[in-house]
Amino acid sequence: MAHADAQRWRRLVELECRSLLAEQARQLAHALRTPLSIVELTCETLQLELAQDDDKQTRLGRALHASTRLSSTLTETLRTNAVDEQPVAFAVAPRAARLVNELGGEVDCPDSVLGCRVLLVPEALDAALLHGLRLLGDAPVPRLSCGLEAGRLVLRLSSPDPAPELVPLHQLRVQVIERLARDGGGWVRLEPAAITLSLTPEPAP
Repeated sequence: MAHADAQRWRRLVELECRSLLAEQARQLAHALRTPLSIVELTCETLQLELAQDDDKQTRLGRALHASTRLSSTLTETLRTNAVDEQPVAFAVAPRAARLVNELGGEVDCPDSVLGCRVLLVPEALDAALLHGLRLLGDAPVPRLSCGLEAGRLVLRLSSPDPAPELVPLHQLRVQVIERLARDGGGWVRLEPAAITLSLTPEPAP
């Protein structure tokens, strides 16, 4: 059992790190892809205009090659650190409850929400919950409450104490949670001592 627990903890730590790296890579890619595209287009245009100037063609070719390599590096970084799963419809509340229980928290999930399925990547949910707990300051006894509000599945992580001030790393955590909310057709609300995640359930079969 101890070996299984250690493996589980390693997986969670790895998942947390990978999701942060992937989110950081997404932000860098978003910031750099437009300027890189402009550089590549400009180089290609100048190569056509300066077709007879071998020296300038060579220099433009080097700039274009460097830009292409940088674009490829961004794409590879995203691919390497991304959670490699396809979205599936699964029961979110039981999975969330299991994770929070494993981390020593308390759970209040009524039977009425246990069957609510949302189309998401399961490990992305795990990562978002891990980041949410970090945002709450690693509360010794975090609490997860689940419920239905206006036809939406609502997950609420809370702490007895207000969370610490957000730092740049925490901003990445917020972005991971917001991305999950968008993917699940919902929204997220941040409060001093709670994080509320609203998701759109799949229609019952």
